[in-house]
Formats: sequence, C-alpha cells, structure tokens
Amino acid sequence: MSSELHLFLEKKIEFSVASAVIPDIPAPEMVTIMMHVKNKWSKSMFPLVKHGEVYRVVECLQNLSKTDASIRGAIQVYAEIQLPTTLVPTRYFEFLRYGKEIMDGVHIIVDVTRHCFGDPYARYNSEKRPSGVIIREYGRKDCEIIWIESVEVEETRETMYSSIINSNLAYNADRWISTLLWKLKRDRSSFADLKIDVHPRPVLFSWL
Repeated sequence: MSSELHLFLEKKIEFSVASAVIPDIPAPEMVTIMMHVKNKWSKSMFPLVKHGEVYRVVECLQNLSKTDASIRGAIQVYAEIQLPTTLVPTRYFEFLRYGKEIMDGVHIIVDVTRHCFGDPYARYNSEKRPSGVIIREYGRKDCEIIWIESVEVEETRETMYSSIINSNLAYNADRWISTLLWKLKRDRSSFADLKIDVHPRPVLFSWL
C-alpha cells in the first residue's frame, strides 16, 4: 500500500455541539422530522443529506422499545452525506436511531453506529459515534434544540476544500442547524408560493 493511500485511509474524529431556537416548530413536530427519515429528515436537511432511508429494525432495538414505553420509534438508517461538489467524497453512514421522552416536554434523538452492535453487514465508510439532538419545548409554538454531532471519518485527500473539511466546518453541528433553519425559512417564504406567468412565445419589445 502506498503512503499516499495510507494517509487517505487514516481516520479522524469530528465532534461539535450547537444550539438554537427553531421557530414555529413545536417539540413533537421536531421529533417527527427527525424520526421520519425519508420523507421529512432527508428533505429538511437537503442538500447536506443527499439520500436517506430506513431499513428493518434490528432485534436489539425492538426489544429496547418493548421494555421502555417512553421510546418513540427505533429505526435503522442509511444516509449519504455530501457537500455540493464532486471534489469531496460522499460520506456513507448506517446507524441506529431512536427517540425518547426523558421528561415532560423534553425529548432526545439518539444515533449510534451499527458497529457498536457487532453488525458485519453494515455498509459505510464513516461511523456515527454516540450523537443526537435534545429537543425541548420553547413556548407554545417553538422548540429549542441542542445538536450533538460526533463521527469517525476518513481523512480527506488534498483538494481546494481540504482546509474546510479538516477544520470541521463543513459537517459540524452549526451546519446541520443552519441547513435546517434555511429549509424551514424557504418553505415558509412567500416566494415559494409565488406564481410567475410564462408567455408561450417570445415577447417583442420596442425601444424608443
């Protein structure tokens, strides 16, 4: 193995924490966004999440949800995380996610790699270390979240984006929250409902 390839395969740990108030999203709705991976989470996190889907729930999580009534769902997630450029490799994750109400009005979403459960068939080049989101009610219509992001990933090859990736700015907790806020703001924008008339043929303009 060449030294260049060896350097590329070295692993590093990225860890970050950020918090924010999410307007017009009550805590239960935020939990729903996080747990509905394909139809809500992946769309709310676009373009950071290139693709997301749910597989069958492994037996350990099924047993966990049966023994604890406060657990709201237990799912197995496959996700592709990508910056909007082909110069940065896609990060592939397979992890387990479950939601739990730890006290009245306070929920947690927990992510952990399948590797922790000794799954030899998991398909990924990146691993989710224990991560998640703490969600609590903030007034009647809003919620406050604390985003904890912890992953183990391969070092990036030298490109024009290397300094950004290696500085942990590209995929840190702040970026996840800002992506969510941008998508929510866009969905609520009046521009999203704006209808623009399209002329069936070119319009000729006369200049004075």
